Amino acid sequence: HAGKAGEVDAGARSDGAGLATLSIEALSPGALTLTVTARDARPLLLDLPVTVSGCAVLLTRPRVLACASQAEVVLYDQDLDADPDTPDHAIARVRLNEGPPLDLDLTESGAHTARFDATVDAAILGMTPAHGDTLHVSADDMCQGAPRVLDASVSFDCQAPLLFDAQVVALNANTLDVRFASDEAVRARVGVGPPGQEPVSEKESYGTQHALVVSGVLPDTLYEVRVEAWDEAGNQGIL
Repeated sequence: HAGKAGEVDAGARSDGAGLATLSIEALSPGALTLTVTARDARPLLLDLPVTVSGCAVLLTRPRVLACASQAEVVLYDQDLDADPDTPDHAIARVRLNEGPPLDLDLTESGAHTARFDATVDAAILGMTPAHGDTLHVSADDMCQGAPRVLDASVSFDCQAPLLFDAQVVALNANTLDVRFASDEAVRARVGVGPPGQEPVSEKESYGTQHALVVSGVLPDTLYEVRVEAWDEAGNQGIL
């Protein structure tokens, strides 16, 4: 059924092997964003290129990037696949925020694949990204006889997630209830074990409000509760 503007909600049940199949009809070329959600699991986001003859698709991965990390730029363009026997090249442009654009050379992933890619390292390009900055990527395309400019972008996240409001309550002699919050959606891991030793029990969660029940502890024993969390960019926070 129809979701928010530009979105379609679809559901499927997995088979005995854990596989689910969806059929979606794309009406125009571009990037189809597929978000897979399940209870108590981190959402899986995939950008799938939807191509038609003569029209290109430009993608950047990941969506959010730590300031010291690299981004991947991918261009699907059949028009630029000039030599069927040798990998070709394409040119895109990158700029940080409203800064000057720089040319980026994209190399075809193989002969006659029409998939061109490159890795972008802002530091190598002489850029110094800060938290909240945006890396813009653009490329020219001729789509069904009409010129257009393709745009994609990556956001920089340079800050570790903030963890707070931690509470640890003993539900019984062998079970702990661990609760905490984070200022952004994170993948969190809670480990419980003797101080300075490997945890005897670990649990994971995803979101901004976290509540985990950890079992396997012993009564009258000192334990250390360690919380680690990673945001979408891979920045780590520790509580």
